[in-house]
Amino acid sequence: MELETVNNTLKTLKKVYEKKSEYPIDCEFTLPDYCPDIERILKCNIFAKVTNLSVLSDSAQAEINAEIKVLYISKDNKLFGYEMAQNLSKSISIGEIEKETFSSYKIKTEYANCRAVNNRKIDVHGSIGLTLLLKVEDEKKCISEIDDESIVLKNENIKVLEPVVFSEKQINVADDISLSSTNGSISNIINYDVKSVFEECKTIADKAIIKLNTIIEILYLSSDSNYETIKHIIPVNQVVDLLGADENSICSVKTDVSNVTLKVITDSDGEMRTINAEVKVDISTVAYKLTDLSVVTDGYCVKYESIIEKQSVHCEQFVESINETFNLSESIDISSDIASIIDLNCLPLTYSCKCEDNNLVLSGDIAVFAFLEDEKGSSKYYEKVLPFSKSILKLNCDKSPECDFNLTVTDCTFSKNSSNRIDFKCEMKLNGIVTNPLEIEAISSFKIDEEKEKTTDNLPSLVAYFAQKGEDIWNIALKYNTSLEKIKETNNLSNEILNEDIMLLIPSI
Repeated sequence: MELETVNNTLKTLKKVYEKKSEYPIDCEFTLPDYCPDIERILKCNIFAKVTNLSVLSDSAQAEINAEIKVLYISKDNKLFGYEMAQNLSKSISIGEIEKETFSSYKIKTEYANCRAVNNRKIDVHGSIGLTLLLKVEDEKKCISEIDDESIVLKNENIKVLEPVVFSEKQINVADDISLSSTNGSISNIINYDVKSVFEECKTIADKAIIKLNTIIEILYLSSDSNYETIKHIIPVNQVVDLLGADENSICSVKTDVSNVTLKVITDSDGEMRTINAEVKVDISTVAYKLTDLSVVTDGYCVKYESIIEKQSVHCEQFVESINETFNLSESIDISSDIASIIDLNCLPLTYSCKCEDNNLVLSGDIAVFAFLEDEKGSSKYYEKVLPFSKSILKLNCDKSPECDFNLTVTDCTFSKNSSNRIDFKCEMKLNGIVTNPLEIEAISSFKIDEEKEKTTDNLPSLVAYFAQKGEDIWNIALKYNTSLEKIKETNNLSNEILNEDIMLLIPSI
């Protein structure tokens, strides 16, 4: 017998591909004439950015810009830095994907090694790991109601995130950075760090207004041979087209710096006191709508035997949007005595979240990079990876929630505690969405067999049942072929799970 049903359509993002690809780096380069000779190399770092990612039906083309930064001590015992870029490209086989994909990635330097072939030439070996994640929009129809008084249904009501629209946009951020009167003019840029920090997103009809800050930090050697630092913040307001979004949309915004050009230029007095900065920032935005979803997870007919088909439905139960700033304070011990700290930076390497005692806890590893001077005036480089764990905020979620986050260090302060100990504090910005991943066995088809009628003639109108603590009233109703609501009404119960041993009166239908 065909029944009149009311169906809900649930839209989700289904993962169809996730795999890491390796990009090897093997190169040799010679320092330009303006760089002094190498006395010894302190450190080689490779910072990789995805400059272009295109996904076709069976492959993805990922282009990477690898910035190779070499820090070394010159013959006159000064700290110098040189940077060169290498472009990498690879076609990644992803299998046949017929639908439009939502793409994201994680990029990581697996290792970076270098050696001085002579006092002008450097040999570099390294590897970049790119983990590509592809999702497609998936639709599933689930029964929410059946118009028949003889059928008893068990509904699960949840608030889920449904994707509405996905957008990618690259913007150019540019500014001239003028040194303050207390800074010496620039002789050589030793090191720099540029990051894009998400601040706020407001949605209106078919658009999002995104506020972010581009933070530029530079360590340089001045013309009078002193080490000096600059921090410059460029605020950005950007409008992004999001067809289908409205003022109630919930957005996940990720920003990433894909290219940086710093050029030292002379000011009106002919001194090197201005830096022209040009930065390319990639903005990825997914707009979601919050939907109240009612799904039938079980059911039966009190008159006839039922024929039920179920399907597994994956959905994301919305918990919270996060945009939090917090501080992480640590101390590090140096093996030798320190006269001064030239500069110190931090970089989150890995991080994940979990829920403990209704607290969202973020944990992972953070790398600390320090440029130091000893009592003899010799420059040194120090690097250490530290584990961290931080309770971010009160949150009612599963023990293993799904956290789609950005974590960025926005500021770092430091001081010398003793001759071989440094105290530092990192200000970190965490933004993203927390969800509980759910796998629901939902009814996709419900039929009754009118040839198999249930016999209820010999059943009494009321049955006494001795229930135990923890029993589910639904299972009791199913056993006695009655309705859950009638049992709750007859026994004045509010919860479906019993919290004590109790005698129940079971009414028949």
